[in-house]
Amino acid sequence: MGGYSKNMEELFNYIKKFGILNAQDELLIAKGIQEITVQKGDPFIEAGKVSQRIAFVKEGVFRSLYYNKQGDDFTRYFIYEGRFIGDFKVLLISFLPMNILKPLQMPYYL
Repeated sequence: MGGYSKNMEELFNYIKKFGILNAQDELLIAKGIQEITVQKGDPFIEAGKVSQRIAFVKEGVFRSLYYNKQGDDFTRYFIYEGRFIGDFKVLLISFLPMNILKPLQMPYYL
């Protein structure tokens, strides 16, 4: 591939399970990615806020939770290594309308 880090190569390989990536696609993805570390107990998405980012979980486990009216937290599900975390739908809605410069065709899955 294009001389990317091991983490980036793993991300590309994961994405390629679902479709084709060419060199230009890989470059666009690589330019938009920043590696971060989230410490245990720190939120990736804060309660009550809309997610403005997504991430590929390289290592570790995230817990998706919600709070009831009394402030008690309940686990919804876990996000494990090798999966994405974040809200793709919100991300697409917030970015696509500003970036479409020509007619766009994309698959739609129910």
